Amino acid sequence: MPLVHHTPPPPSRKVEENTSLLVDSNTRMPSLPHPHRLLGLSMVAFASFLISIMSACVKFEGSAGSLSSMETVFWRCAISYIYIVVLALFWRVDLVVPREFHWDLTWRCIYGFVTCGTLFWTIKEMTLADAHVLAFTSPILTFFLGAWLLGEAIGAIEFGCAIVSLAGVVCVCQPAFLFGAGDLSASTMNPYAPWGGIVSAILIALTYVHLHKLAELHYVVVTHYFLLTSAAGAGLWVLFIEDKGFQLFASSPAIVWAAFVGGTVGVVGQLCLTKGFQIEKIGISSVIRYLDVVFAFTWDAVWLHEPIHVWSVVGATMIIACAAVIFLRKSRGQA
Repeated sequence: MPLVHHTPPPPSRKVEENTSLLVDSNTRMPSLPHPHRLLGLSMVAFASFLISIMSACVKFEGSAGSLSSMETVFWRCAISYIYIVVLALFWRVDLVVPREFHWDLTWRCIYGFVTCGTLFWTIKEMTLADAHVLAFTSPILTFFLGAWLLGEAIGAIEFGCAIVSLAGVVCVCQPAFLFGAGDLSASTMNPYAPWGGIVSAILIALTYVHLHKLAELHYVVVTHYFLLTSAAGAGLWVLFIEDKGFQLFASSPAIVWAAFVGGTVGVVGQLCLTKGFQIEKIGISSVIRYLDVVFAFTWDAVWLHEPIHVWSVVGATMIIACAAVIFLRKSRGQA
C-alpha cells in the first residue's frame, strides 16, 4: 500500500491583540505611506495663520513698552513649552533623541533661538515694515540652500512665485527706504539694525534646512527642544544680562492676556510649521510662509483699525495669487 505524504498545514499567523491606538512612543516618527499632496503646504499655511496671531500679540506687548524683546521671547516659549510637555506625556512620546539626530537638532535649536532674539531686536530698533521686508528675504535664500544642501530642484515657476511674493511683501509693508521715511527717521535708527534683519533671514533659511533633515524625528520632540532652548536662553538673558527681572506680572492684565494667547497659538503654529517642513520641500514651503504677511496686514486693519493702503491690497493680492499657483501645481503633481 503506497504511503501518502501529508503536508502539514502552515502555522497560523498570530494577530497582535494589543495594538496601541496612541502615538508611537518611539522617538522616530512613523512615515506616512501615501500622504496627501497638499498636506505639507496646508500645514505651513495654517502655521502662518497662527503665527501671525502670535506676532500680533507680540506687537501689542511691545507697543506697551513694559517688556523687553528677550522677555517677550521667554514668555512666548515658556508658555508654549508647558503645552508641549503635557502633549508629550499624553501621547507618550519618547524625548530621548537618537545620536544621528543630535547635530541637526542642536543647530535647529540654536538657529531658532538666535533668530527670535535678532528679529525682535531688529523690530525694536527700526520700523516694523523695514524689518519684515529684510526678514522675509529668507524664502529666496531657502531655495538656494535647498538646492545646495538637500539637492532640491529649483523650479522656474516656484522661484518666480518667490520673487513676486517678495515684491508683494514690499507693497504690503511699504518700507521707508522705498516709500519714504516713516515715524522712525534714519538719524535715530540703529545703523546695525538692518544687519540684524539680514542675519535673521539667513538663520531662518538654515532652520528650514535642518527641520527638513529631521523628517524622521517626531515633530513633538523637535518642538520640545527648540522651546526648551529658547526659554532657557531668553530667561538667562533677562536675569543676568538685562539684570532687571521679569516684568510681565507687573504689567497690565491686557499684556498678561496677550502673552498667554501668543504662547497658546504659537505652540500649535510651531508644531504645524515643524511637521510641514519635515514632509515638504523647503523651497516651496518657505514661499507659503509669505501668507504670514497677509494675515498680519488683516489683523492690523481689523483689530488695530490701521488705514488700508492701495499698495497693501495690491501686495496681498500678489502673495495670495502666488500661493494659489503653488497649491494648484502641487495638487497636480507639478511641484
